Amino acid sequence: MPTPDDPLQTFRAWSLWHWCVIAAAALIGVALSQLRRRWRDKPSARHLDRALATITAAAWLITQSPQFWTADAPAATALPLHVSDLTALAVPLALWTSARPLRTIVYYWGLALCSLAFLLPDLHDGPARLDFWLFWLPHVIILGAVIYEVLGRDYRPRWRDWRFAAMISVIYALLIVPFDALTGYGYGYLGPDRAAQPAAVAYFGRWPLRCTFIVLTGVVGMALLTLPWLVSGIMQSSRFGADLGQNGVRKQSGSQRAPSNE
Repeated sequence: MPTPDDPLQTFRAWSLWHWCVIAAAALIGVALSQLRRRWRDKPSARHLDRALATITAAAWLITQSPQFWTADAPAATALPLHVSDLTALAVPLALWTSARPLRTIVYYWGLALCSLAFLLPDLHDGPARLDFWLFWLPHVIILGAVIYEVLGRDYRPRWRDWRFAAMISVIYALLIVPFDALTGYGYGYLGPDRAAQPAAVAYFGRWPLRCTFIVLTGVVGMALLTLPWLVSGIMQSSRFGADLGQNGVRKQSGSQRAPSNE
């Protein structure tokens, strides 16, 4: 068991190690985004996407493998059915194919759902223990991928993207809730066993009604992540229209002042 007073053995929320993980995810995402933008119109940009897809796919396999190698790994956590598992799998697929549905899942699930791991990490082991790395590696990849998609690959969500993400979220809930109910597991934090869930789940009430509230909260949160981009787009369109109008007035005024050749 981890020693409570040893920061290498025990993880504490908002400790130095917690801040280091957050900083690492942000710095990696921003640095790779800058490199991608520098190579935007070159074949190197696509090569970078493919290289990152290969690396993140390998990382997904590495973080999932110990669950299957360990004979006593609990099935309640070993299966790759959590939202973070599926989002981490979507990252290399999105990077390799550039398919918008996959990029949409990375953005919405990564930012609205998986980012909660950085705010309310369900972790007890420190960096001297394997579980620390198995928990944080996929979450760092997910957050870094969101930054890379937005800053490096110019992903801009639209309402139809939100509708797609909301639909996939509802489908996931419709599939995982019966599975959790039959097995007693807690995948997606939608299971009946509150003891196996983070403490924040208790605020949503009793199971199964809390599943509805959790899904609705996620859908609303994803909608809020869409609004800033829509407002920004409207403002840019308005400025563009105003600039066109001003240029038109200037040209018209100039033509009226031009001397006649007759």
